[in-house]
Amino acid sequence: MRKNVVSRQGAVRVAAGVLVAVLGTGLFNPAAAQPQQGNGVQTHSSVHIGKNVQLGGSLYELVFDPNTRQVLVADAGGRDKSAQSYLYRLDATTLDVVERIALTQQIHGLALDQQRDVLYMVNTRGGTLTALDAKSGRTLKTLTLVSDADLEGDQRPPQPRLAVVDEPSNLIYVTGVADKGVVWVVNGDDMVLANTFKNVGSRPAGLALDAEHQRIYVTLLGENRVAVIDTDSGEVVKTLDLNVKGAINVVFDQRHQRLLVTGQKSGELEVLDAESGKSLHRVSTGKGALDIGLDEDAGRLYVTNRGAGTVSVLDAESLEVIKTLETGPHPNSIAIDPDNHDVFVTNRASREAADDPRGNSVTLIQP
Repeated sequence: MRKNVVSRQGAVRVAAGVLVAVLGTGLFNPAAAQPQQGNGVQTHSSVHIGKNVQLGGSLYELVFDPNTRQVLVADAGGRDKSAQSYLYRLDATTLDVVERIALTQQIHGLALDQQRDVLYMVNTRGGTLTALDAKSGRTLKTLTLVSDADLEGDQRPPQPRLAVVDEPSNLIYVTGVADKGVVWVVNGDDMVLANTFKNVGSRPAGLALDAEHQRIYVTLLGENRVAVIDTDSGEVVKTLDLNVKGAINVVFDQRHQRLLVTGQKSGELEVLDAESGKSLHRVSTGKGALDIGLDEDAGRLYVTNRGAGTVSVLDAESLEVIKTLETGPHPNSIAIDPDNHDVFVTNRASREAADDPRGNSVTLIQP
């Protein structure tokens, strides 16, 4: 569900990869509701791939830890539930492996509470959320979100996908993907379930927090809409229609009060007014548009295009695609160093190109 505005608006977002967001700061023509292909303007033309390091395993989410200047990477180990999972610590400058921590739980998503140095790890297949001391690597506690009883019956239970940490309140919000989806609310003080928001919509996937207005924005993959949820009551106050198809991830741009949403099926990014839901802009990025990283100070936006094997670099003012970088078979997740403006991307392996050295790797993109 980390400041990855650098795009995580004072909250920290994680996503459990692909198991189952885009800033515009200018004024846009009403015709912008139609898709526009970026023209590759020359601004920010120095952005380039600095390094690519293959780790192996089965990589999903990653986060940048400013306290240690390390990149933390989730390795699920494989598709089998019994696969050995690891947490990698990488030097943010060299991408050298500082430490590889063996875990007892499979992990897919990561969220970092920078204030308390706690890393939250999402196990999508196992239905758990684990808290880990980010300094020592010691597991603090694991909370079961989906019990064995939930697995019984005909209806598939929700699968945890993406989490966001609200650091001031020490609450963690986790989307549960199902036809009748939920959002779990976990108290970080003692790792207990504080609440479950039910009836949020079909297949809630992405999540963004607006703590000031006590709202979370949740993409509904099964409805192609965004649900606006009051965090005090847990009620859906309204839903916002989208033009992109296959809405997967969302970022709340607090500075400009906008929502940034990727559409996996249409390969696009859409910008909405957060209050009215009006569509302000759409831009094509590439097949399988998935994750989003926003570097506000640098004025750049990054989108992983999982199906295209690329990362799109956009000008945050004009929303034009200024460069397209080929990072690996299936670019998945993004983390950003807000000080150096370095960008880190996980690349999943391709079954069709198992020998590609960029599979299950981390790419460093530099300004």
